[in-house]
Amino acid sequence: MNDDKKKKFIKWSIIIGLALLIIFVIATSIVLHFKRQDLNDLNNRLENLSLEEILEDESQNPNHQITITKSI
Repeated sequence: MNDDKKKKFIKWSIIIGLALLIIFVIATSIVLHFKRQDLNDLNNRLENLSLEEILEDESQNPNHQITITKSI
């Protein structure tokens, strides 16, 4: 009888552990997806930033040095 309880306990422990692992992986994947999407949106806005806006920002803060590079 004691052997059956141990086997049942081990079986349920494994099932619960795997379920928690799956939930953790799904939650992490969702968070990473949204963070990656935010980063892509930020990169797109940065690429679309016009030179005029950069120069305007530079004129407001003349002590700040800006380096402009353009990817080909």
